Amino acid sequence: DDCWFQLSYTWLIVKFLFPNAMKTCISSECKETWSIIEPYPVKVFHPFLEPRFFSKLHAEFPELTELKALYSVGYKYRVSDGKRGRGEFQEVIRSRPAWQQFYKYVLNGALLSFATQHFDVLSQRGRIKQRTEISILPSDGGYITPHPDTPKKLVTLVIYFAEDDWMPAWGGEFAIVRPKIPTDGIAEYPSIGFDDVELIYKVPFKPNTAVFMRRTMRSFHAVPPVNAPIGRHRKSVTINFLGREEK
Repeated sequence: DDCWFQLSYTWLIVKFLFPNAMKTCISSECKETWSIIEPYPVKVFHPFLEPRFFSKLHAEFPELTELKALYSVGYKYRVSDGKRGRGEFQEVIRSRPAWQQFYKYVLNGALLSFATQHFDVLSQRGRIKQRTEISILPSDGGYITPHPDTPKKLVTLVIYFAEDDWMPAWGGEFAIVRPKIPTDGIAEYPSIGFDDVELIYKVPFKPNTAVFMRRTMRSFHAVPPVNAPIGRHRKSVTINFLGREEK
């Protein structure tokens, strides 16, 4: 259709604009900087993307006004390539060559290949689907409520798009939490709040950092409310690797 024709046309332009970045988007200096097994597996990498490519993506990051508000999971704005939002996602990245290129890497399995090296489950559950989401948590209190994700989300990747001068006091961290009350580990968003969980660890919101999380019944995580200067939003891209649920 017209959308995919436009995507293909833009991709040809991308190949000329970024000829040296076609081989891989992951930095040759990428290193695992932190990991944890309990309460569920999490691995952190930095610098994750090739630095110049990351800078181009950062410069082209969509504006808040281009995304849709999603209040059912907290206070955030997003655009996703899921079935109901695919057209809007394509519209947002169509005029952004770097994001066209990044999405091509996703579709070609470059990020899935990297994730599979670190999480065996991705090679054990048959065909893996991928979902890409560009999201913003507004500077005036944006947050994501504690939740474990659905069982079909085998592994989740979150790439931070923080500015170099982002202050720790502004928040934005991926928070590993543990419920203090009985919860439903199957429901994607059980009815619990920040007062119902204890903090285990927070992955600082720093530029070009990648957080990989293995979904389990105990994989509760959240992003506490952001408290940043006006317009200094928390920006990230999330890739969900989805597969067959464990029987």
